[in-house]
Amino acid sequence: MPPPSARRDVLHDEPHDALHAGARGTNPPTLGRRRLLGSGLAGLGALLFAATGCDAAETPLPNGATTPTAPAVDADSELVATIGQAIADAGAVAGAVARSAPAVRRDARALAALHAAHLDELGWSGDAAPVDPTARPRPERVALVETETALQDDLVAASMAASSGALAQALASMATAVAQRLAVL
Repeated sequence: MPPPSARRDVLHDEPHDALHAGARGTNPPTLGRRRLLGSGLAGLGALLFAATGCDAAETPLPNGATTPTAPAVDADSELVATIGQAIADAGAVAGAVARSAPAVRRDARALAALHAAHLDELGWSGDAAPVDPTARPRPERVALVETETALQDDLVAASMAASSGALAQALASMATAVAQRLAVL
């Protein structure tokens, strides 16, 4: 048997010294931050894709053709009408709070603008339920938080109920936007 200084690593046929420690199987390989983040994001993307109900039936075909299993164009019309009304009502509450409560005016205006943008994205047009800011027995901030929390829950439920993957993603994105605004209220 050769002296210890002349021995080679049996597994890798490499000298075993400080320069090679960790390079060839002596220590488990480490996963860099970028690779870990990239694989985590890829996994999250796959999970979100699966959770939104997307399938091959929604893949566009050349020349505007659709697959026979694709849902009808108006399959989500009732859902859009219902969630559009909820968004409009929340926007009306946010607008009323912005007019009556200087302490939360900026946040309420931002929420009202967000809801208007969401309604525009959905192509929804209609009237919100009337809001009487003086009829609320609770503080304006509480009313705003309760309304937005209920809307966020409705948006999440609607995203899960949507037949169209694109609508499901849009509604989930809207729920996330509301959650981000709620986090700073």
